[in-house]
Amino acid sequence: GVVSTQSTGNDFAVECYTKGYFEEAISLLDQAIKRERNEKGFYINRGDCFRMTGHLNFALADYQQALELDPQDWITISRISLVHHEYGVKEYSGKRYGDAEKCFTTAITCNGKVAQYYLSRAWARFMQKQLPSARADLLLLALRIESIFWLGYNRAANMTPSSTVLSRNRASSKSARA
Repeated sequence: GVVSTQSTGNDFAVECYTKGYFEEAISLLDQAIKRERNEKGFYINRGDCFRMTGHLNFALADYQQALELDPQDWITISRISLVHHEYGVKEYSGKRYGDAEKCFTTAITCNGKVAQYYLSRAWARFMQKQLPSARADLLLLALRIESIFWLGYNRAANMTPSSTVLSRNRASSKSARA
């Protein structure tokens, strides 16, 4: 997904992005960045286009530029982690498991909330015969999934029906008994 910013050039670029015209979007964002160098959304959007076209180096450079403009921006940090994961997938596909593990570790360092990153690193470690490390990642993955489950469970358990739903249910159960 792209980030909304106030610019007609960006609006056209977002439109191109949503239609899959990534190269056109990149050109429009190049022009927008020339006019406004301090708009992080332009860099994020262009990085998204580069990522979609497989130009991970350019995507990472744009995301890092956006991060320099706003060092605490979670959207940008998440995208940086995604690029590192994609690098890792490429390395893994090329059977360069040690390099893949490093990329997955960087992705986890950026954003430790993504369960897939732990699974990917576990596979890279498994392929290198690093079984204790692979098991540790699988354990972290299981704990991550369990914590997400319990978070959802607790939220559901603490939900209270609204008074209108409750009164409607009571009325329908009374009419069903009659």
